[in-house]
Amino acid sequence: MLDVTAEPPAPQPAQPAQPAQPAPPSGTYWVRRLTRGINIASGVGQEREYSGEVACVPATIDRKANEITFTLGPFSFELHEMGEQWTLWSPTLTHASPAFSLRGSTNQEIELLDGSSDAVVLTTVGALFREREACAQSTRFMLRCVGDECEEIAPTERPFLLPACEQEMAEAERMRARVTDVPDAALARTLTRADALIAHGGTLWEYVAAEAQCSTLTAKPRKGNGNGVKLSQRYTTRDGRRVERDTEFESVMPSARQAVPYTDSSSVTFPDGSVSRGSSGMTIPSPPVTLYFGDQFMLVDNRQLYLTAASCRARQAQGSAPALPLPTALLASPPSPPP
Repeated sequence: MLDVTAEPPAPQPAQPAQPAQPAPPSGTYWVRRLTRGINIASGVGQEREYSGEVACVPATIDRKANEITFTLGPFSFELHEMGEQWTLWSPTLTHASPAFSLRGSTNQEIELLDGSSDAVVLTTVGALFREREACAQSTRFMLRCVGDECEEIAPTERPFLLPACEQEMAEAERMRARVTDVPDAALARTLTRADALIAHGGTLWEYVAAEAQCSTLTAKPRKGNGNGVKLSQRYTTRDGRRVERDTEFESVMPSARQAVPYTDSSSVTFPDGSVSRGSSGMTIPSPPVTLYFGDQFMLVDNRQLYLTAASCRARQAQGSAPALPLPTALLASPPSPPP
């Protein structure tokens, strides 16, 4: 029988929901980055070893209001977090003097393996050490491969790599060198040539990174505008697509290092005859595009334009591999979670 005179149990306070583990808090961390690449140390037949030198470099996380910035060397990323998974967006390379800034388009997903340690935060792209001394315990990375299967000889020494972004970051470094490490006389010649192209038209060459080839562009002055120009190019990709692209700049001012784009339209004809068309930059006024100049080189909104065929072919000969010769297995496979 129910005892209606008994005291009801006291209500228990509600327990707050436990938040998902976020990215590490603001501060400076240390990561191991490859400095002299990886080279084959030894190997017989299909078995080989890779050995690379690493150095500890700072990596900072900066939380401000609703924005999180991750900085690694000269690159800064937007960091977006969702529980134990976070994403680094758009590696942006900045250089103070002479001023240079280039925003990339790649993004890298990262999973947090273990963030509870007082010494290190383990992720799928490498470790973030809280103290430089812990990071500096190793200066070498070893990888042993048999065929396509590779294992890390010392997993804790794995360098911090962003596989989805490393190639774009290496390309940005190359372009920075082309516009910052240039003699004044070479820069003056390039500016003079750029002025002539705008006024009278002519030919220049674009290095198309996705195709690793040089494409010829024809520059024509825009009618009725003393400093506008239209760039037209036609080329065929390695898989047989025919690309036609026209870019019109309403105003180009080399001395002011900027241009205002008007339209950018393109069409791609596939081997089966089907056509895809697209356009952008129709808004007026369009935001200005920063121009960068080097020796026989112009960087226009991430497009690499060369003033001579020889300078473009020299860039093509460099290929699209990262600046450091990384083995594919190192870029592709994350470390195993800690036991």
